[in-house]
Amino acid sequence: MRIGKKGLSVAELLLSLGFITTVILTVVGLTTTIHRTGQESADRVSASIVAESEIQRVIAAAQSDNNFWDNDHTSTPYLTGTVRVDRTDFDYEVTATTVMDGVDELGTSGGLSQNRLKKVNIEVTWWDSKTTEHQGYGKLEFKASRLVSEVNE
Repeated sequence: MRIGKKGLSVAELLLSLGFITTVILTVVGLTTTIHRTGQESADRVSASIVAESEIQRVIAAAQSDNNFWDNDHTSTPYLTGTVRVDRTDFDYEVTATTVMDGVDELGTSGGLSQNRLKKVNIEVTWWDSKTTEHQGYGKLEFKASRLVSEVNE
């Protein structure tokens, strides 16, 4: 008759605890990564909605603003602001440049001040990503642009 061992040896116990700990840490890490990816995806959708609504609002307001049409707004943004969506603050910056062709300004026969065709850019950032890098999230920004001409009445 063989006498069986009752219980595990210390080495077997440590090995099993190490394996269980590794499995638990892997599951926690994967859960965190999945949550982070889901949050970033939701924020990108919100940022695209903010960009679209703000660029449309800016374009509508700029139609009657001579400063918008007569000057380029590249080094100093035309407009900046913050929009809050679902507990996240989205900062945006709108710039505008006059569209030129190879020879002369598009949309006019003479002079930069008479050119009425602009490329409007908007950059939306969140989580203070313009100044802070967030480990594991990548660059938290969304960019969009529109080509706009002045409405002649």
